[in-house]
Amino acid sequence: MAKAQPPVTQPTDIRSAGWSADDWRRVQSTVDGVDALAVEMERRWGVGRLRLIVDDELRGKFDRQARLWNDALWEGPTAADAIYHGQAMARAWQALDRAASEAGCLQLEKEVWEVGLGDGTVAALVRTGAEAHEVVREGRAMKVYTMAEIGRLLDAFPEIIKAKDVFPGSIVTAVREPLPELPAGGDDLPEIMAG
Repeated sequence: MAKAQPPVTQPTDIRSAGWSADDWRRVQSTVDGVDALAVEMERRWGVGRLRLIVDDELRGKFDRQARLWNDALWEGPTAADAIYHGQAMARAWQALDRAASEAGCLQLEKEVWEVGLGDGTVAALVRTGAEAHEVVREGRAMKVYTMAEIGRLLDAFPEIIKAKDVFPGSIVTAVREPLPELPAGGDDLPEIMAG
């Protein structure tokens, strides 16, 4: 006996539920404005950093507004509701920016060190993830590494650390795979040597 198959549900396009095409264009315009402001704040203060450098009360208000904005976009009953919360989100970003500036917080000043690699590509070294995001946004063809990532790479290649321990001040000029260990009984002579 065949089991009844569950009904196939088609994915729902939330845009078809209640808002007109004109509503969606107005909402998209608001989304674009809020996104552009968020990108500018991240460029100025660092990705994810601005909300952390203001006081707890303002951070809580910002987070509540971000949740209201998100809910209005995905579940809001009207386009006007989404637009209202989008405009409030823009004001929330501006409030964070103003509070951080008035508190004397320093804006992100990235420091980037670049080095050419053997394959002709460029690696950029930065201190933090916020700086890495900013460098990546510039769109240049390079691989960006934070200092934490360099630490993890060094942990993965302890031979480099050993060389620096044995020869303080030495400069790493090449890295090769370690030679394989010889078998316990020694290495067999090739047949051409026997005889």
